[in-house]
Amino acid sequence: MNLPEQPSTFRAPTAAERPWWWRLEDASGAEVTLGADAPADLVDQRFTSQADAESWVGETWAELAEHGVDA
Repeated sequence: MNLPEQPSTFRAPTAAERPWWWRLEDASGAEVTLGADAPADLVDQRFTSQADAESWVGETWAELAEHGVDA
């Protein structure tokens, strides 16, 4: 079955449309890449505003720390 392309209101936003994200680091400053065991809502999050990014990190900080994120 062929389906039509999704209308623009239903497509995933592009990286350019979500320019804010966090570089997650361990205590030594090395980047932490969250593995498959991390909840999906912690992996590769991008945000449309700085405020959204800051709210997210504040809400998820304890979970991030459990996965080795120090900064």
